Amino acid sequence: MLNNGFKSDQIYDFIYSAAFFAFEKSLLGQNYYSLQALLLQPPAEASMNQLMAECVIPASDSFGAISGTFSFTQIEGEKMNLSAMLEGLEAGEYGVHVHTEAVAEEDCATVGDMFNPTDSYGELETIVATEETLGKKISYDDDLASLFGDYSILGRSLVVTQNNEPRACCTIKEVNATQ
Repeated sequence: MLNNGFKSDQIYDFIYSAAFFAFEKSLLGQNYYSLQALLLQPPAEASMNQLMAECVIPASDSFGAISGTFSFTQIEGEKMNLSAMLEGLEAGEYGVHVHTEAVAEEDCATVGDMFNPTDSYGELETIVATEETLGKKISYDDDLASLFGDYSILGRSLVVTQNNEPRACCTIKEVNATQ
């Protein structure tokens, strides 16, 4: 212990931009303070803004047998991850599209046009349901859609189509955010 009560190996980290003092011992055995100015970066987990959202298709007469949840996770500046667990799909291809408006009263006719501020932005990956994939979770990264910025999909709707006909829809809602 030094005379001031601090151990010589203690370093003070102020997380963001800070200077720290390193306590050292001289060749003569006397204690002195050495000021070392360093620009410290925040820990990786503290510097990332992450958003999470979900879109829940309720089991209801409005959507037939289709129900389930789409989950979205994104760290700002990175690709958005979308995962989905859907029930009631029949074998076939299903389009997944972001639309401009939230769903009102479980009516897919209320969702407005496809959200497309840039070419193909609102078209997410097609779901191909086969006997082997039915009832299993799907997950992929989308490099166009985002939970951040002017083109955020938060508060908009997700429409699942088959043969260009809406089969189910839900509103994309933020569920958790860290900063």
